Order: sequence, then structure tokens, then C-alpha cells
Amino acid sequence: MKKKLVMALSILCTLGMLAGCGTDTDETEKKTAETGDLVAKEEPAANEKAPEVPESEAEENTPEVPESETGESVPEASTEETAGDTASVSADWKTYQISVNGSTLTLPMTYDDFSSASGFSMDSSEAESILEGGYYTLVNFYQNDTVAAYTDILNASDEDMKYTDCPITQVAQSKRMVVDKGMPAITFPGGLKAGEPATLEDLTALFGEPTDTYEYLSDGYEKYTYEWNEDPSWTTSNYLKIEVVNGVIDQITLDRKDY
Repeated sequence: MKKKLVMALSILCTLGMLAGCGTDTDETEKKTAETGDLVAKEEPAANEKAPEVPESEAEENTPEVPESETGESVPEASTEETAGDTASVSADWKTYQISVNGSTLTLPMTYDDFSSASGFSMDSSEAESILEGGYYTLVNFYQNDTVAAYTDILNASDEDMKYTDCPITQVAQSKRMVVDKGMPAITFPGGLKAGEPATLEDLTALFGEPTDTYEYLSDGYEKYTYEWNEDPSWTTSNYLKIEVVNGVIDQITLDRKDY
């Protein structure tokens, strides 16, 4: 009889303890709800896989963010601008076309045409300089006191001319100007720009085999210079030159002196 009584009391105690635990849990949940404290969401253990969401549900549940909330430009607009700039330049380098800021120009060109299209200009002191007849010279063009392009100007006459009155017969731009200094990129024949990747295979597909190829190789530095000449007997006029350093166009030069 005593054993039965002890067993009964033991069972009652166990039930009481279970009931007490349930009460504590309810009280904890109630306090959390009353205080409004944030409870961290339980993350899956490191050795457990997070529940997989079907691809169809993930796509349906992904909210679309309106452009006005992100403040970002529409990618399509950028693509159209680049495509339009590229399309306006012939793939045939012997057309001597370039494009800058959406305007297509053909060498040789006037100072006013190039400056108006690009926003670049000569240094004020050079603009008033005089070039002797029968000579050409290198002149830098600037934007906000930063070199934005290299040019050659030519005075094919017998008279002296101001620099700004001489036709521009060569345009070149480097990766440093475009990538490092943020100058507007000039688009050259084939849609090429300084600072973009290029291989010999790419360039050959565009322009054929180069007339001349030069290379300089050092530790971690590979420079290849490719030239296409309209007339191989002319080495300083009417050519396209592309310098590629470590797989990236370091500088492009287009020349048409006809001289």
C-alpha cells in the first residue's frame, strides 16, 4: 500500500513539474509580446542546409524596384548611346573617321569642328602660335586643364598660319586619358576605344594583317604595337596605329596627312 502511495505521489510531482515548465514558457512569450522586443530570426546550423526555395517561387517573390527609388540610370540608355557612337564610325580605317560625344568627324578636320564636338581645346598660348609653311607639329588638346587628346596639325601652304587655322591631320588618345583621367573617349574605326581589351585576332578580323608589328616584353609587361599603312612606303602619314599593353589598348593613333 505504501509503495502504491509513493508511486502516485511521484507521478503527481512529475505532472506538476511539466505544468510548471509550460507556464514559464507561456509567461516568457507573453513578456516578449508585451515589451515588443525584437527576436533574432533563428538561422540554420552551419552543418545544416537552408531550405531550398523553388526557382519559380523565387522569381515570383522577387520584388521589382522602380527606377525612381534606385536613382540609377537605365542600362538600355547607356547601351544605345554606346551603340550609336560606334555605329557612326566606319569599320574601314581608311575612311579616317572618328566619333566623340556622338559627333562623327573625318580627318583632316578644322580646329573649330574638333573643339566643338569634343569640348577639347588648345592651350591659350598655343592657340596664338604660328606654324611655318610646309611643316606639321604635335599639339595637345585639353579639357579642364587635363590632356584629353594628342593631335598633329599641318600647314601645307607656303605661308605662315596660326595653329587654330591649320587642319588637324592626326588624333590620338591614351588609356591614361580615358580611364585614369576620365576624359570623354574618342571612338576610332571599328568602334575601338583606348582602355578597352583587344587581341591581335580581334584587330586582324577588323583590319586585316598589320603592315608592321613591334613588341616589347619584360617581367609582367607585354607591349605590342600594330600599324596599318595605306601606303607601306609612307611611314609617317596615313596610318592607323594601336598599342596594346597586357591585353588592353594603351593608345590609338589615326593619321591622315596626305603629305
